[in-house]
Amino acid sequence: MEAGATYIITPGWDREIAKYVRSKDILLFPGVFSPGEIMQAASLGIETVKVFPAIDLGFGFIKNVRGPFPNMNFMAVGGVTKENIHEFKNAGYSSFAIGSDLVPRGASRKDVEKIKENAKAFVQSLEKEA
Repeated sequence: MEAGATYIITPGWDREIAKYVRSKDILLFPGVFSPGEIMQAASLGIETVKVFPAIDLGFGFIKNVRGPFPNMNFMAVGGVTKENIHEFKNAGYSSFAIGSDLVPRGASRKDVEKIKENAKAFVQSLEKEA
């Protein structure tokens, strides 16, 4: 935050960390895994939560939790690929965080063009299914 971060993504839910980050007026995307954690995030005014690992929870999970949390936005993290991103979107996720399918492990500056190609492929996959 002192270095100028405009948002923070946490690996899991921690109420005290969430309260602290929110008190600093920085956007927070806390990691959640259960309806209880989603409810706690909502009680602090958090509008978007990171569902991790999204691939392990399956597409039915997000469809089911959207019912009791219709105003919450869900970010899919963990297992999102060019081949399945449209399934995540159709299930009800509004945003995605993509790891090694976007930036290969061990990437360096010499991989910038490959990363750009990967990003374009993700966008094309979403546009194709729209």
